[in-house]
Amino acid sequence: MEVWAFLKDQTVFASVEAVLVILVSVAFYKDLFREPIRSTWNRWKEGLRRMRTRGPHYRYTGSKADLSVTRGDRTMGVIRIGFVTIVAFFTVLVQVCDPVVGYRVAIHLFNTTALVYLFFLSRWFRSDIVLPIHNRIRKG
Repeated sequence: MEVWAFLKDQTVFASVEAVLVILVSVAFYKDLFREPIRSTWNRWKEGLRRMRTRGPHYRYTGSKADLSVTRGDRTMGVIRIGFVTIVAFFTVLVQVCDPVVGYRVAIHLFNTTALVYLFFLSRWFRSDIVLPIHNRIRKG
C-alpha cells in the first residue's frame, strides 16, 4: 500500500463528488422540510393582509396576489462569483482526472445541475452557507 494513495486522481475525484452529493442531499432535505407547510401558508395569508401597506415589490391585481422576492445586486454578485468559481473548479477537476475519460459529459451535466440547484434554487445553501462565509470574509 502506498503512503500517498489518498492523493490519487480517482480518490480525490470520488471524495469531491461525494461531498457534492452530500451537500445536494442535505440542501434538498433542508429546503423540503425546513418549514412546515402550515407555517408557509400562514405567512402567505399574513402577506395578503398586509399587501397594500408594503413596498413596490408587492402588487395586488384583483383577487390574485403576485409576490416577488428581490435580492440586491451585491448579494447576487457574491452568489454568481461563488457559482462561477466552483463550476470552474469542478470543470478543471473533471478535465484533469484520467479515470473518468468516458463519462466526462455526464459528470459535467450532473455537477452543473447540482451547483445550479445549490447556488440559485436552494434557500438553505444560499442563506446559511454562502452568505455567512462571504460576510465572515468581508469583515475579516
